[in-house]
Amino acid sequence: MGLLKGLVVKLSILMPSNRTTPGACGRILQACSWACDDIEVVVRDNSGSLDKQRILRSAEGPSRRIVIADPCEAHENFVETQKLARGGFVLFLGDDDCAFDRGVARIAEIAGRCLPDPGIVGITGSYLLELAHGSQVAGYRDVGSENPVARVGGYVAYQGPNLIFYSAIRREVADAAWAFMDAAPLKLPFHDQLLSLIYLLSGRFLDAGRLIFLYNTSNWDTAATSAASDLKIYATAGLDPAVRQLHWLLCGLEGAWLAMFSPFAMPYALEQRQAMASRWFELMLRRFAGDRGHSYGSVLTPRATQLCEKWLQRAPHFDLAELLDDVSGFLATFAPDKAESYRAFWTSVAPPSNGEVGRSRGTSSRRGL
Repeated sequence: MGLLKGLVVKLSILMPSNRTTPGACGRILQACSWACDDIEVVVRDNSGSLDKQRILRSAEGPSRRIVIADPCEAHENFVETQKLARGGFVLFLGDDDCAFDRGVARIAEIAGRCLPDPGIVGITGSYLLELAHGSQVAGYRDVGSENPVARVGGYVAYQGPNLIFYSAIRREVADAAWAFMDAAPLKLPFHDQLLSLIYLLSGRFLDAGRLIFLYNTSNWDTAATSAASDLKIYATAGLDPAVRQLHWLLCGLEGAWLAMFSPFAMPYALEQRQAMASRWFELMLRRFAGDRGHSYGSVLTPRATQLCEKWLQRAPHFDLAELLDDVSGFLATFAPDKAESYRAFWTSVAPPSNGEVGRSRGTSSRRGL
């Protein structure tokens, strides 16, 4: 295995950072304390704050790399930080989140042990969630299964933050997933969910057997704060705010398409791909149905509402190719170039038509589901 040749670092802790608060600096310094022969810490700061840079430079060392970057969007900062990793596994850590010292040490221990087994693509554990009205411990079931349908089912069954994103991921798997999503012409706020789906399609997760992460949900505690965060990303992508009405429908479309047609899914039998795509789509449809009734101040609200109602009335029967046509048509009303690139990207993901036409639990596609 090429990755093992000359490999010294078992785990890369990756911290793309923009916040300039004392809390953010403190969390970065805590992460730097984990650096050792087995663990490297990579911080890429795009805040532009000279005061913060001075603090970070004081922590620099052989296994603590500090990269000062020009201001950029969050997606770019994550992508560029990922490229800097040298460890066998990578673990993203936000500058508003914390990890537990012993949890990180345990992940590094497991990473070193399972590096020779490419079927192990991730290391997860228990997560302490800091919620608006209390705290709770969360984790996933079945993500360690040999069966990809069970892994995807275990992921979508958990109704909470995307914690797989904050698991340690085998670096070459993370590199492939990030490269795939970076090629998408539109960078959308739910794409962390698609990264997690790709990880689950790629192999099994091991459980560290202890608390590993403290996750701050303040940016997503309420529907209003969550929508506000999403709208900023849609605006950065040059999209009309009415697209936020289609948020979970888009996530359902893109995830189901990935599970059916992407290179990450093609090693599996058609029946398995259909089952994974159906479970994904059904969960996102439930989220979509529960997230209606907001206009977001757009003149395109009536058309977005009409599209929402059409697909909700279709339940439980869906045609992914027709849905892609409808979404692309909606995007074309205000951004025809973006609509065409969006359609072209997702149709390029699907292999040439090969007669795989079927139906799985009510979800269908002319391209194979």
